[in-house]
Amino acid sequence: TEDFNDWDKESDRFINYLNSIINKGGSVLVPVFALGKTQELLSTLHKKLVKRKLTDTTFYTGGLGTKINKLYDKNRFLVNYSDPEFELSNIEQTDAYQINDLQTYVKNPGIVLVSSGMLLRNTFSYSLLLYWLNQSKFGIAFVGYLDPESPGYKVLNAGTGNKVELSESMEVKCSIEKFSFTAHARGDQLISLAEHLKPSRIILVHGTDEAKDTLGFKLLQKFPNIKLNSAAKLNQIEIKL
Repeated sequence: TEDFNDWDKESDRFINYLNSIINKGGSVLVPVFALGKTQELLSTLHKKLVKRKLTDTTFYTGGLGTKINKLYDKNRFLVNYSDPEFELSNIEQTDAYQINDLQTYVKNPGIVLVSSGMLLRNTFSYSLLLYWLNQSKFGIAFVGYLDPESPGYKVLNAGTGNKVELSESMEVKCSIEKFSFTAHARGDQLISLAEHLKPSRIILVHGTDEAKDTLGFKLLQKFPNIKLNSAAKLNQIEIKL
Protein backbone atom coordinates (compact mmCIF):
# COMPACT_ATOMS: atom_id res chain seq x y z
CA THR A 1 0.00 0.00 0.00
CA GLU A 2 1.30 3.46 -0.96
CA ASP A 3 0.76 6.55 1.15
CA PHE A 4 -0.68 9.40 -0.89
CA ASN A 5 0.28 12.78 0.51
CA ASP A 6 -1.34 16.14 -0.10
CA TRP A 7 -0.28 17.40 -3.55
CA ASP A 8 0.82 20.84 -2.28
CA LYS A 9 2.88 19.39 0.57
CA GLU A 10 4.41 16.78 -1.70
CA SER A 11 5.25 19.34 -4.38
CA ASP A 12 7.02 21.46 -1.75
CA ARG A 13 9.07 18.43 -0.71
CA PHE A 14 9.77 17.74 -4.39
CA ILE A 15 10.97 21.32 -4.98
CA ASN A 16 13.20 21.20 -1.90
CA TYR A 17 14.82 18.04 -3.22
CA LEU A 18 15.34 19.51 -6.69
CA ASN A 19 16.88 22.66 -5.21
CA SER A 20 19.25 20.62 -3.06
CA ILE A 21 20.60 18.74 -6.10
CA ILE A 22 20.75 21.71 -8.47
CA ASN A 23 22.40 24.01 -5.91
CA LYS A 24 25.29 21.58 -5.52
CA GLY A 25 25.80 21.43 -9.29
CA GLY A 26 23.85 18.30 -10.15
CA SER A 27 21.03 17.44 -12.54
CA VAL A 28 17.87 15.55 -11.61
CA LEU A 29 16.37 12.80 -13.75
CA VAL A 30 12.58 12.63 -13.32
CA PRO A 31 11.27 9.56 -15.18
CA VAL A 32 7.69 10.34 -16.19
CA PHE A 33 4.83 8.86 -18.15
CA ALA A 34 4.47 10.84 -21.38
CA LEU A 35 0.72 11.31 -20.90
CA GLY A 36 -0.49 13.08 -17.78
CA LYS A 37 2.50 13.06 -15.47
CA THR A 38 4.74 15.01 -17.87
CA GLN A 39 2.16 17.78 -18.22
CA GLU A 40 1.31 17.92 -14.51
CA LEU A 41 4.90 18.20 -13.36
CA LEU A 42 6.07 20.54 -16.10
CA SER A 43 3.25 22.91 -15.18
CA THR A 44 4.03 22.59 -11.46
CA LEU A 45 7.74 23.24 -11.98
CA HIS A 46 7.06 26.27 -14.15
CA LYS A 47 4.75 27.80 -11.54
CA LYS A 48 7.30 27.18 -8.78
CA LEU A 49 10.00 28.78 -10.93
CA VAL A 50 7.86 31.86 -11.57
CA LYS A 51 7.23 32.18 -7.82
CA ARG A 52 11.01 31.85 -7.23
CA LYS A 53 10.55 28.77 -5.08
CA LEU A 54 12.54 26.69 -7.58
CA THR A 55 16.14 27.56 -8.36
CA ASP A 56 16.52 29.03 -11.86
CA THR A 57 17.41 26.03 -13.98
CA THR A 58 16.96 24.33 -17.35
CA PHE A 59 14.00 22.08 -18.13
CA TYR A 60 15.03 19.20 -20.37
CA THR A 61 12.10 17.47 -22.08
CA GLY A 62 11.32 15.95 -25.48
CA GLY A 63 9.99 12.91 -27.29
CA LEU A 64 6.40 11.75 -26.95
CA GLY A 65 5.79 13.90 -23.87
CA THR A 66 6.44 17.09 -25.86
CA LYS A 67 4.10 15.94 -28.64
CA ILE A 68 1.37 15.34 -26.08
CA ASN A 69 2.04 18.80 -24.59
CA LYS A 70 1.04 20.27 -27.94
CA LEU A 71 -2.21 18.30 -27.91
CA TYR A 72 -2.98 19.64 -24.43
CA ASP A 73 -2.34 23.18 -25.68
CA LYS A 74 -4.43 22.70 -28.81
CA ASN A 75 -7.43 21.43 -26.85
CA ARG A 76 -7.14 23.64 -23.77
CA PHE A 77 -10.40 25.48 -24.50
CA LEU A 78 -12.34 22.22 -24.77
CA VAL A 79 -11.80 21.23 -21.14
CA ASN A 80 -12.23 22.95 -17.79
CA TYR A 81 -8.77 24.54 -17.49
CA SER A 82 -8.28 26.84 -14.52
CA ASP A 83 -6.21 29.04 -16.86
CA PRO A 84 -7.04 28.34 -20.54
CA GLU A 85 -4.48 30.93 -21.63
CA PHE A 86 -1.66 28.83 -20.17
CA GLU A 87 0.29 26.82 -22.74
CA LEU A 88 2.86 24.16 -21.92
CA SER A 89 4.68 24.90 -25.17
CA ASN A 90 5.41 28.44 -23.96
CA ILE A 91 7.54 27.12 -21.10
CA GLU A 92 11.21 27.40 -22.04
CA GLN A 93 12.51 23.87 -22.60
CA THR A 94 15.60 22.21 -24.04
CA ASP A 95 15.18 19.07 -26.16
CA ALA A 96 17.02 16.31 -24.30
CA TYR A 97 16.81 14.07 -27.35
CA GLN A 98 19.11 16.46 -29.25
CA ILE A 99 21.89 16.30 -26.65
CA ASN A 100 24.71 13.99 -27.70
CA ASP A 101 27.24 14.91 -25.01
CA LEU A 102 25.97 13.79 -21.60
CA GLN A 103 28.50 16.12 -19.95
CA THR A 104 25.95 18.82 -20.82
CA TYR A 105 24.05 17.80 -17.69
CA VAL A 106 27.20 18.47 -15.64
CA LYS A 107 28.03 21.77 -17.32
CA ASN A 108 24.43 23.00 -17.41
CA PRO A 109 22.53 21.30 -14.55
CA GLY A 110 18.80 20.98 -14.91
CA ILE A 111 15.67 18.89 -14.48
CA VAL A 112 15.16 16.13 -17.04
CA LEU A 113 11.52 15.07 -17.58
CA VAL A 114 11.55 12.12 -19.99
CA SER A 115 9.84 8.75 -20.40
CA SER A 116 9.55 5.98 -19.57
CA GLY A 117 8.36 6.55 -16.03
CA MET A 118 9.55 3.11 -14.91
CA LEU A 119 12.95 3.38 -16.64
CA LEU A 120 12.10 0.44 -18.87
CA ARG A 121 14.90 -0.97 -21.03
CA ASN A 122 15.33 0.45 -24.53
CA THR A 123 13.78 3.79 -23.54
CA PHE A 124 15.37 7.22 -23.39
CA SER A 125 15.14 7.49 -19.60
CA TYR A 126 16.89 4.11 -19.23
CA SER A 127 19.79 5.28 -21.40
CA LEU A 128 20.21 8.31 -19.13
CA LEU A 129 19.92 6.13 -16.03
CA LEU A 130 23.15 4.29 -16.83
CA TYR A 131 24.99 7.63 -16.90
CA TRP A 132 23.17 9.05 -13.87
CA LEU A 133 24.08 6.17 -11.56
CA ASN A 134 27.76 7.12 -11.76
CA GLN A 135 27.22 10.81 -10.90
CA SER A 136 27.46 11.46 -7.16
CA LYS A 137 26.09 15.01 -7.47
CA PHE A 138 23.05 13.93 -9.50
CA GLY A 139 19.66 12.75 -8.35
CA ILE A 140 16.76 10.62 -9.55
CA ALA A 141 13.24 11.56 -8.45
CA PHE A 142 10.59 8.88 -8.92
CA VAL A 143 7.11 10.39 -9.14
CA GLY A 144 4.80 7.58 -10.18
CA TYR A 145 3.99 3.89 -10.03
CA LEU A 146 6.86 1.41 -10.44
CA ASP A 147 6.20 -2.19 -11.41
CA PRO A 148 8.19 -4.54 -9.12
CA GLU A 149 9.88 -6.05 -12.19
CA SER A 150 10.94 -2.68 -13.64
CA PRO A 151 14.48 -1.24 -13.55
CA GLY A 152 13.07 1.82 -11.78
CA TYR A 153 11.76 -0.30 -8.91
CA LYS A 154 15.14 -2.03 -8.60
CA VAL A 155 17.02 1.27 -8.49
CA LEU A 156 14.66 2.79 -5.93
CA ASN A 157 14.91 -0.20 -3.63
CA ALA A 158 18.67 -0.48 -4.01
CA GLY A 159 19.24 3.08 -2.80
CA THR A 160 22.34 5.24 -2.85
CA GLY A 161 25.61 3.47 -2.11
CA ASN A 162 24.35 0.00 -2.99
CA LYS A 163 24.54 -2.26 -6.02
CA VAL A 164 21.69 -2.65 -8.49
CA GLU A 165 21.40 -5.47 -11.00
CA LEU A 166 20.50 -4.11 -14.43
CA SER A 167 22.16 -5.19 -17.67
CA GLU A 168 25.17 -5.42 -15.36
CA SER A 169 25.82 -4.88 -11.69
CA MET A 170 26.20 -1.15 -11.01
CA GLU A 171 26.77 0.96 -7.93
CA VAL A 172 24.16 3.63 -7.24
CA LYS A 173 26.26 6.75 -6.65
CA CYS A 174 23.53 9.34 -7.26
CA SER A 175 20.81 10.41 -4.83
CA ILE A 176 17.49 8.53 -5.02
CA GLU A 177 14.12 9.83 -3.78
CA LYS A 178 10.47 8.87 -4.20
CA PHE A 179 7.50 11.25 -4.30
CA SER A 180 3.80 10.39 -4.25
CA PHE A 181 2.14 12.23 -7.12
CA THR A 182 -0.57 9.70 -7.74
CA ALA A 183 -2.80 9.96 -10.79
CA HIS A 184 -5.21 7.42 -9.29
CA ALA A 185 -8.41 8.09 -7.41
CA ARG A 186 -8.88 6.46 -4.01
CA GLY A 187 -11.49 3.76 -3.52
CA ASP A 188 -13.86 6.10 -1.72
CA GLN A 189 -13.55 8.61 -4.58
CA LEU A 190 -14.47 5.94 -7.13
CA ILE A 191 -17.51 4.99 -5.07
CA SER A 192 -18.52 8.67 -4.89
CA LEU A 193 -18.20 8.86 -8.68
CA ALA A 194 -20.53 5.87 -9.02
CA GLU A 195 -23.02 7.58 -6.69
CA HIS A 196 -22.92 10.66 -8.89
CA LEU A 197 -23.18 8.89 -12.26
CA LYS A 198 -25.60 6.15 -11.16
CA PRO A 199 -24.52 3.66 -13.86
CA SER A 200 -26.39 0.40 -14.43
CA ARG A 201 -23.10 -1.39 -15.03
CA ILE A 202 -19.50 -1.04 -13.84
CA ILE A 203 -16.45 -2.83 -15.30
CA LEU A 204 -13.31 -2.86 -13.17
CA VAL A 205 -10.36 -2.72 -15.57
CA HIS A 206 -7.28 -1.70 -13.59
CA GLY A 207 -5.51 -2.71 -10.40
CA THR A 208 -4.47 -5.84 -8.57
CA ASP A 209 -6.98 -8.66 -8.08
CA GLU A 210 -7.04 -7.87 -4.36
CA ALA A 211 -7.77 -4.17 -4.98
CA LYS A 212 -10.51 -4.95 -7.50
CA ASP A 213 -12.08 -7.51 -5.16
CA THR A 214 -12.15 -4.98 -2.32
CA LEU A 215 -13.62 -2.21 -4.48
CA GLY A 216 -16.10 -4.61 -6.09
CA PHE A 217 -17.34 -5.80 -2.68
CA LYS A 218 -17.89 -2.21 -1.50
CA LEU A 219 -19.68 -1.29 -4.74
CA LEU A 220 -22.04 -4.26 -4.42
CA GLN A 221 -22.73 -3.36 -0.80
CA LYS A 222 -23.62 0.17 -1.87
CA PHE A 223 -25.41 -0.75 -5.12
CA PRO A 224 -26.75 -4.32 -4.76
CA ASN A 225 -28.61 -4.20 -8.09
CA ILE A 226 -25.71 -3.01 -10.21
CA LYS A 227 -24.16 -5.27 -12.85
CA LEU A 228 -20.47 -5.58 -11.99
CA ASN A 229 -17.68 -7.12 -14.07
CA SER A 230 -13.93 -7.40 -13.64
CA ALA A 231 -11.83 -7.40 -16.79
CA ALA A 232 -9.20 -10.12 -17.17
CA LYS A 233 -7.04 -11.54 -19.94
CA LEU A 234 -8.98 -13.75 -22.36
CA ASN A 235 -12.20 -12.94 -20.51
CA GLN A 236 -14.84 -11.61 -22.89
CA ILE A 237 -17.38 -9.11 -21.61
CA GLU A 238 -20.37 -8.44 -23.83
CA ILE A 239 -21.52 -4.83 -23.90
CA LYS A 240 -24.87 -4.03 -25.50
CA LEU A 241 -25.34 -0.41 -26.54
